[in-house]
Amino acid sequence: MSIDQIYIPLNSGGHWICIKVDMGKQMTYLFDSMPCSPSNCRRLNLASVVHHTDMYDCGLFVIKFMQGVDYPPGVHLMDDNERPRLLMDLVHDVNNRAKSFVLNQFDEWKGT
Repeated sequence: MSIDQIYIPLNSGGHWICIKVDMGKQMTYLFDSMPCSPSNCRRLNLASVVHHTDMYDCGLFVIKFMQGVDYPPGVHLMDDNERPRLLMDLVHDVNNRAKSFVLNQFDEWKGT
Protein backbone atom coordinates (compact mmCIF):
# COMPACT_ATOMS: atom_id res chain seq x y z
CA MET A 1 0.00 0.00 0.00
CA SER A 2 1.32 3.40 -0.99
CA ILE A 3 0.47 6.61 0.85
CA ASP A 4 0.69 9.88 -1.08
CA GLN A 5 -0.63 12.34 1.50
CA ILE A 6 -1.05 12.41 5.27
CA TYR A 7 -3.42 14.87 6.97
CA ILE A 8 -2.95 15.67 10.65
CA PRO A 9 -5.73 17.78 12.22
CA LEU A 10 -4.66 19.50 15.44
CA ASN A 11 -6.51 21.51 18.05
CA SER A 12 -4.21 24.06 19.63
CA GLY A 13 -5.96 25.90 22.43
CA GLY A 14 -9.45 25.76 20.93
CA HIS A 15 -8.40 26.51 17.34
CA TRP A 16 -8.23 23.82 14.65
CA ILE A 17 -5.38 23.68 12.14
CA CYS A 18 -4.26 20.94 9.76
CA ILE A 19 -0.85 19.73 8.65
CA LYS A 20 -0.63 18.09 5.24
CA VAL A 21 2.39 15.95 4.41
CA ASP A 22 2.79 15.39 0.66
CA MET A 23 5.00 12.32 0.36
CA GLY A 24 5.52 12.65 -3.39
CA LYS A 25 6.65 16.27 -3.25
CA GLN A 26 8.39 15.75 0.10
CA MET A 27 6.67 18.90 1.36
CA THR A 28 4.80 19.75 4.54
CA TYR A 29 2.04 22.35 4.51
CA LEU A 30 0.13 24.05 7.28
CA PHE A 31 -3.52 25.02 6.80
CA ASP A 32 -4.71 27.66 9.24
CA SER A 33 -7.88 29.60 8.53
CA MET A 34 -6.79 32.46 10.78
CA PRO A 35 -4.62 35.21 9.24
CA CYS A 36 -0.89 34.61 9.47
CA SER A 37 2.30 36.55 8.90
CA PRO A 38 4.38 35.83 5.78
CA SER A 39 7.39 35.08 7.99
CA ASN A 40 5.77 31.90 9.35
CA CYS A 41 6.75 28.47 8.04
CA ARG A 42 5.97 27.49 4.45
CA ARG A 43 2.19 27.37 4.22
CA LEU A 44 -0.28 26.02 1.78
CA ASN A 45 -1.52 29.17 0.06
CA LEU A 46 -5.02 28.63 1.45
CA ALA A 47 -3.69 29.84 4.79
CA SER A 48 -3.56 33.41 3.56
CA VAL A 49 -6.69 33.13 1.41
CA VAL A 50 -9.44 31.28 3.31
CA HIS A 51 -10.42 33.04 6.52
CA HIS A 52 -13.42 32.96 8.77
CA THR A 53 -14.74 35.66 11.06
CA ASP A 54 -16.33 33.59 13.82
CA MET A 55 -14.66 31.55 16.52
CA TYR A 56 -16.05 28.11 15.69
CA ASP A 57 -15.85 27.40 11.94
CA CYS A 58 -12.10 26.61 11.94
CA GLY A 59 -12.81 22.90 12.53
CA LEU A 60 -15.27 22.82 9.64
CA PHE A 61 -12.70 24.44 7.35
CA VAL A 62 -10.12 21.84 8.40
CA ILE A 63 -12.56 19.07 7.45
CA LYS A 64 -13.28 20.70 4.08
CA PHE A 65 -9.52 21.14 3.49
CA MET A 66 -9.00 17.43 4.19
CA GLN A 67 -11.81 16.64 1.73
CA GLY A 68 -9.92 18.58 -0.96
CA VAL A 69 -12.23 21.60 -1.22
CA ASP A 70 -10.45 24.54 -2.85
CA TYR A 71 -12.17 27.75 -1.80
CA PRO A 72 -11.76 30.93 -3.88
CA PRO A 73 -9.95 33.87 -2.24
CA GLY A 74 -11.67 35.86 0.48
CA VAL A 75 -13.52 35.44 3.74
CA HIS A 76 -15.85 32.46 3.89
CA LEU A 77 -18.56 31.54 6.34
CA MET A 78 -20.17 28.17 6.81
CA ASP A 79 -23.81 28.91 6.13
CA ASP A 80 -26.93 27.08 7.27
CA ASN A 81 -26.79 24.90 4.15
CA GLU A 82 -23.10 23.99 4.37
CA ARG A 83 -23.13 22.74 7.97
CA PRO A 84 -25.87 20.07 7.48
CA ARG A 85 -24.31 19.06 4.14
CA LEU A 86 -20.98 18.51 5.87
CA LEU A 87 -22.68 16.59 8.67
CA MET A 88 -24.35 14.26 6.16
CA ASP A 89 -21.05 13.79 4.29
CA LEU A 90 -19.38 12.71 7.53
CA VAL A 91 -22.20 10.47 8.72
CA HIS A 92 -22.53 8.66 5.38
CA ASP A 93 -18.80 8.41 4.64
CA VAL A 94 -17.75 4.83 3.82
CA ASN A 95 -15.08 5.02 6.55
CA ASN A 96 -17.55 5.93 9.31
CA ARG A 97 -17.73 2.80 11.44
CA ALA A 98 -20.19 4.51 13.82
CA LYS A 99 -22.75 5.34 11.13
CA SER A 100 -25.46 2.98 12.45
CA PHE A 101 -24.93 4.15 16.03
CA VAL A 102 -25.12 7.83 15.04
CA LEU A 103 -28.26 7.31 12.96
CA ASN A 104 -29.92 5.30 15.78
CA GLN A 105 -29.06 8.03 18.28
CA PHE A 106 -30.54 10.62 15.92
CA ASP A 107 -33.73 8.58 15.53
CA GLU A 108 -34.06 8.30 19.32
CA TRP A 109 -33.49 12.03 19.74
CA LYS A 110 -35.99 12.82 16.98
CA GLY A 111 -38.59 10.59 18.62
CA THR A 112 -38.50 12.43 21.95
